[in-house]
Amino acid sequence: MNTTMSNDKQIEFINHDLCDMSLMGVPGGGKTKTATDKVIHLKNNHIINGNGDFVILTFTKNARIDFKLKGKRLDAKLFTDNNVKTIHSLSGTLHRSNIQNEFRKNL
Repeated sequence: MNTTMSNDKQIEFINHDLCDMSLMGVPGGGKTKTATDKVIHLKNNHIINGNGDFVILTFTKNARIDFKLKGKRLDAKLFTDNNVKTIHSLSGTLHRSNIQNEFRKNL
């Protein structure tokens, strides 16, 4: 599966029961690997079924692209534009959805 071992804190994060979690660290500290491993762990343990069951938020577009590329190496169908987003793209999605819902109410 993975060619590098996670440290104890990363393994604790991956195996922790809670799904709503934050993961922060320094560049190159293994955040992407840990987060992708967590999602795979959740899927393998039937806590999530597919890409509609979770959202990964990043701060930058480059981080989102990097996350999707690394995630797709593990499971091509699991890591998509629908669930790997920047904070800005998520807020845009929610805003557009809200506008569409309000528009439909007024028809």
